[in-house]
Amino acid sequence: MAKTASLPFTGSYEHTQGFGARPEVYAQFGIDGHDGDDWLMPVDTPVYSPVSGKILRKGNDPASYGVFYQVWDKDQQLLINLAHLHATLKEQGSSVTRGELIAYSGSSGFSEAPHLHVADADTSITGLKVNEANGF
Repeated sequence: MAKTASLPFTGSYEHTQGFGARPEVYAQFGIDGHDGDDWLMPVDTPVYSPVSGKILRKGNDPASYGVFYQVWDKDQQLLINLAHLHATLKEQGSSVTRGELIAYSGSSGFSEAPHLHVADADTSITGLKVNEANGF
């Protein structure tokens, strides 16, 4: 079965960094390159849930993702990371539906400019990442 997710924003924004880019920068995080895709957008751009499921994890890691969500679709066994957020509207464990407003973009954590970082990972039926290195 093909896995599907929506982009977590509406409108058109510049794609500024893709998966695997700049390995020299991301070596400090123990990965061989950028682990997702970045879209340049103003702070406080609405961010929508890309899948139906639940907020598996909500956190703030100032050294990397900043304010972030991990949205998990149990049926697809698909985890979506949304990072560098400015504000969040849902608590960890909350159910969400695809297209529901859940956050606002920002520039928190390891960020050179306001943008939204989006990364996905396959999971087990219990929500654990199948590949901790997310493809590397």
